[in-house]
Amino acid sequence: MKLNLLGLSSGKDSTALLGWAIHESGYPRESIVCVFTDTENEYEEVYQQIRDLNAYCAKHGVAQVVYLRASGDWVDKFWMFPLFLALAVWKGRFPASKTRFCTEFLKIKPLEKFIAELRCKGHEITSHSGVRASESHERAAMEEYAQDIFGCKTRRPILKWTISDVWEAHRKWDLPINPLYRMGWKRVGCRICIMSNKADVRRTLRKRPEILSIYRGWELIVGAYLVARGSITDYSSWFHRKTVPLRFRSREVNTKKGLMNVATIDDVAKWSMTQRGAKLQITKEMLDEEDFNLDDSHAPCQSALCE
Repeated sequence: MKLNLLGLSSGKDSTALLGWAIHESGYPRESIVCVFTDTENEYEEVYQQIRDLNAYCAKHGVAQVVYLRASGDWVDKFWMFPLFLALAVWKGRFPASKTRFCTEFLKIKPLEKFIAELRCKGHEITSHSGVRASESHERAAMEEYAQDIFGCKTRRPILKWTISDVWEAHRKWDLPINPLYRMGWKRVGCRICIMSNKADVRRTLRKRPEILSIYRGWELIVGAYLVARGSITDYSSWFHRKTVPLRFRSREVNTKKGLMNVATIDDVAKWSMTQRGAKLQITKEMLDEEDFNLDDSHAPCQSALCE
């Protein structure tokens, strides 16, 4: 059977993609397969949006969303932790811009396994992505039809859509909107992405400070496991130390190259409340109260899997 595979992140673009697949593609409803890969580092609104999309699928004759979860020895060994933290403990560090193993192990590998299982059953798969050219230079260079990393034919139906087209699709097809957008978030996915910018961190500090407490604990846990393995380094920071200027980096750690100052999640939060150049404090009057309708030029993850 020919299957049309859609990855749902709970974000506006993948939601619009689902609407397109159901209402405009002409695909048989029974051929549409939706998947959600869980990092266990998501806001509750993400899970609620997936539940809402599941109900939307049922209403329109599409099979329920398939939940995918990473598996492997590292998952079994660190079963007591959420997947994202378990992966960081196993790796002995958090992901970074040049080492995005979070996407590889939490998104790509579970999807790769699922696609292999479908192929073993004799299905022919066309994957679909909700990327849009206006999000980044990298995405602007993409074509609508191509081949994905799994060797499947891939299609990017909304590649040329504008942000207005995306929200119009929500209205036209009565698609659920992730509540995070209404609260000012311009991207959804991991609560704070390792690629998040200053505004993302500031928004989290202002509206969801409990998340910083979670990451504060995670930094200490990864460090404790490093020490247990015999490392001279007793700490791992969520963000790369160069995310903030040196004067904001309060944690001194031992490394093979000697003592080094890194930025804790609290250091990054403090930095996020400064203006450009990190010299002046953001005032209450300057705090951004972003409308969920604003364009989404900031797209921290270019994998097309994270949002």
